[in-house]
Amino acid sequence: MLRRLITGLVVVAVLGALVLAGMIAFGGPVTPPVNAGLAKRDTDIAARLADQPASETFKARDGAALAFRRYPGTAGGGVAVLV
Repeated sequence: MLRRLITGLVVVAVLGALVLAGMIAFGGPVTPPVNAGLAKRDTDIAARLADQPASETFKARDGAALAFRRYPGTAGGGVAVLV
């Protein structure tokens, strides 16, 4: 019974070593190529945001810095808060 247990442990250790050797020999994961569609989308978004007013911040009551943009309005126009 003890001999069978030891034999099983040796077989498991050898198989584990073979798996690790195979992983080393055949290399690890390969970095996938950049998706051209996503890269173009990011460029389009950056181009649309390029003419936006600068981002400003103010400190909330809890101390968190909240960002906002100040857009010029028309004379006599109201105020709009977009969340």
